[in-house]
Amino acid sequence: MNKVTFLLKRFVFLCPIFVFLFFFVLKRNMSIHAYHSHVLEGGILEVTTEINYLICFFISWYIYISFRNMGKKLLKWLYFLLSIGMLFIFLEEISYGQRLFNIEPPQYFKDNNRQDEINFHNMIGFGVTKSMWIFKFLIGLYGTFSLFIVSKLIAKKKIPEKVKEVADWVCPDYILIPCFSTIIVQYVFVNFIVGSKNINKIFDNFFVHFHGHEITELILSFGFLFFLSINAYRVHLINKTYE
Repeated sequence: MNKVTFLLKRFVFLCPIFVFLFFFVLKRNMSIHAYHSHVLEGGILEVTTEINYLICFFISWYIYISFRNMGKKLLKWLYFLLSIGMLFIFLEEISYGQRLFNIEPPQYFKDNNRQDEINFHNMIGFGVTKSMWIFKFLIGLYGTFSLFIVSKLIAKKKIPEKVKEVADWVCPDYILIPCFSTIIVQYVFVNFIVGSKNINKIFDNFFVHFHGHEITELILSFGFLFFLSINAYRVHLINKTYE
């Protein structure tokens, strides 16, 4: 392992700490008003998350095209679905261009969306909030434990060779565990330790004002970005052998 690779792996592994420290320093050196205006709503935090998912869409689409050209049917469709998922999350994050194009939301969204935005993840009722939490928690579990579980099954020779190949492309590397496990820690912390009301006070005092979940969502987006970037590089190396 060369020095550059070593440093990149350490950076990826420590990414959540860097993100928390970055926003902690900003919070301590800005007024609440400035922090809300320049960091939170439509600020650097949300914009970075949006950009990450947009990049993830293009990367996953590149991997999908590559697997299609290689004749890898299952991997092709898995990455096609992943690319659609990344695009959907991106569109949800930007409220389908509402702020970008200054679109007035329909009355339905004004009445049923807690932020008056044209998206579904902030809808009131229908169990949306709980479902979103569970969905993110499951993604965190998958990103944290999938490679460990598959490795154990491979060691015991309990999965066929074709499954090994697929698992090699869909299970995040161990260095990404901090990015995916952060959402698990927050879920357990909010729901089973201090409660959602008290955690707002904690984030208000130490990290961000009432937007702790936005930071963990940003970290999760970095997890996807790193995962896809690693696999895109691997695909690139394979494509070079065909040239």
